[in-house]
Amino acid sequence: MSVEYSATLRDQLAAALAATGLALAAQVPFFRTVGTAVPYELIALNGAVILVFCLLTAFIARGHRVIWSALLLVSPAVFGLLPVIEKKAPSYVLWVAIGILTVACIVLARLMRSGGAPLVAALAGSLLGGAVIYFERNYNFGNRTDPISLVVLALLGLGAVICVIWAGRRESLARLPRPMVSLSIALLATLVALFMGRAGFDEIVLEPPAEITGEPGAPPPVVLIVLDTLRADHLPSYGYSRATMPELEGFFRRHGLPPLRSVANSPWSLPSHASMFTGLYPPNHGAHYSSVDDPDPPVDPHPLGKDIPTLAELLAAAGYWTVGISSNFGPLGPAFGLGRGFHFYDAVPNPFYMMKRLTPWRLQTRRRWPMDKLDRVPPFSLSRAGFFGVELSYRQANWITDDALRVLDKAGGRGLFLFLNYLEPHSPYDPPEEFARRFEGMRSDMPVPVLIRDYREIVYKRKEKVPKAKYDHLIALYDGELNFLDSELSRLFERLERHPRFDDMLVIVTSDHGESFGEHDHYGHGVSLYRELVEVPLFVKLGKGWSSDPPDGVKQSVDLFSLVLEHAGLEIPDEIDAVRWDGTRKEILSWIYVFTAAVRSFDPSFERELRSIESAGYKLIESSNGSTEIFEVEVDREELDDLSASKRE
Repeated sequence: MSVEYSATLRDQLAAALAATGLALAAQVPFFRTVGTAVPYELIALNGAVILVFCLLTAFIARGHRVIWSALLLVSPAVFGLLPVIEKKAPSYVLWVAIGILTVACIVLARLMRSGGAPLVAALAGSLLGGAVIYFERNYNFGNRTDPISLVVLALLGLGAVICVIWAGRRESLARLPRPMVSLSIALLATLVALFMGRAGFDEIVLEPPAEITGEPGAPPPVVLIVLDTLRADHLPSYGYSRATMPELEGFFRRHGLPPLRSVANSPWSLPSHASMFTGLYPPNHGAHYSSVDDPDPPVDPHPLGKDIPTLAELLAAAGYWTVGISSNFGPLGPAFGLGRGFHFYDAVPNPFYMMKRLTPWRLQTRRRWPMDKLDRVPPFSLSRAGFFGVELSYRQANWITDDALRVLDKAGGRGLFLFLNYLEPHSPYDPPEEFARRFEGMRSDMPVPVLIRDYREIVYKRKEKVPKAKYDHLIALYDGELNFLDSELSRLFERLERHPRFDDMLVIVTSDHGESFGEHDHYGHGVSLYRELVEVPLFVKLGKGWSSDPPDGVKQSVDLFSLVLEHAGLEIPDEIDAVRWDGTRKEILSWIYVFTAAVRSFDPSFERELRSIESAGYKLIESSNGSTEIFEVEVDREELDDLSASKRE
């Protein structure tokens, strides 16, 4: 016997509140499984959006519980599927998901009889959407061959259908939409979501292994900071006219060596970081895109070789507490092996980036509607200060610094290896308002954030020159990103100066690569080996007992491996490419393999490998297509005058 139920407006509102609470409670565990603690304000904001959506769908359904239930079941899964579709996930994933949704809708239409149907549908839909998110997280930022994510997707999809069938047969569920019962469910579910969402970083992360103590004789601490996509020539220490990062430069003026010339071993994140972590050149550590000769190149870059020891592994074996916190969650994600050896390695997106994929927030990420207007007014404008991260997928500098300070407080006098990656000033360029307007050239009539791909479109696709006003706007925002990052680094430096073992501490600040702003008709990075992409800043504060004299010659990213091992008092392996800190390089080497994403997105002419060698004042760039370029770098710093015709031997 079925139970019919005619919902009043009051009943529908209470049911919408309960559905919202259940949806939040269902979502949060999926963020926890990928290591993301969700702040209370994000949960509250997301809950408000879900509630509005629930009320809107209730209005569309006009009291028909089957239609309303179908919308609440299908929508979270659809929002979850959008990023999977965008990332061109394997077709079988989409067919499985579509099949599950189809069966679920048929079941809803035929079997749903009770008034509690919308609540069960909201819970089941969020579980299914969460499973899709879990798969997407593993597919895009984790292990793409991980069978567990497929199992979770299939089981929770099946569980959603079973829940719907069960709910359709339970006459007792007719009582659920009544206001007091629904409000009780809403309150309980929301409290569960708040508790599970926030209980994350502090409880799980900040506990060093019991065997690592701060007793006398603990190894000297090491802090390695990589400022992603920072050009050396946008700092006054390297000749820039704007005071972009005074706190950074002031810290090393007080405690460190003079700024050093350094060249990255690759012009993009994965191979450059891998060289720092292994002491090997990109051809030897293997973490890069495929060779041009590969007959069947994969879409993704190759991970770090499993048998290659990493800096974190060597330091952990020597008694260090190894912690890595990275704002860059793509190339530095665990799938590519850079987290190996860390007791804790945190390379996950901004939690709101994941959270909004289960809600109508997802609609704004492609065309930015309606958020292109809404996120400029309170409370959504808080995203500009990094509270909500509505537009940015990565965790901004204030998040990374907050977590780093917690680690430092917990570490005390222990031997600590702390690796930090800040993704400012990587595109999109979106500094908080006060920093966006700090430098001349920012235009209020031009869009913020600025995406470097829009400039590529002008140069590569439309074959036009970037207008000066648009170029100045880009540079002002890039410099504003640096100034915002500098304000967050000042908090970190102040804490380091109060560290009980600061005198013994090694502090390194560098970048993994630069950024092209129209030089050599390029925008972005990862496509060439010219100066603007491989010359990176290098600031070093050495520990007590080291010479205060700067080393001779040029350093490379790969050499940081040997510096850290020397500082820790560990033996440097013979088979590495890194040069000792007091050694001198005869050649400066960099590589770029076929940058698949670049080739696919904007210009097939980049489908080639490059190798550069700098020695005796000259720089040679060799391409797999047979072309060469030669520059006399001590005279031609911009690398504009190609001498290959006159210097070729």
